[in-house]
Amino acid sequence: MPYGNHEKILPVHLNTGEIQIEFQDESFYRKYMDGSALGVYYLLKHTPASTDPLSPENTLVLALSLLTGAPISGQSRITAVAKSPLTGGKSDGNLSHPEELEDAKNIYYQLAGWNEQVNPTKETLGSLGLEWLTD
Repeated sequence: MPYGNHEKILPVHLNTGEIQIEFQDESFYRKYMDGSALGVYYLLKHTPASTDPLSPENTLVLALSLLTGAPISGQSRITAVAKSPLTGGKSDGNLSHPEELEDAKNIYYQLAGWNEQVNPTKETLGSLGLEWLTD
């Protein structure tokens, strides 16, 4: 399997200190490809519906996507999933490296035809027949 996967899951039970290694086959990772899907799977597997989100019984899942580590901007991140105290449903968030986010933003601006001030470039305006706006 590529990049963020070595066919192993490491459940760590913080209340007991127990550490396990779970092995999953390729079909599992094809079904739960991204960190959010993997996180929800383990949240539902280990957290009863009646669990108080602020209790020690709430599961906190830190998961990587299959593409984590791939040479693609925006793919080096980790997803945190837990039961939300606000909604009682799942809550998740992604963490990325700030330099990678800045690079991704610059690439997006360039592809969109914008400058660093998020304004259309002269070339973009010209391609739209709006070159008169640059005068």
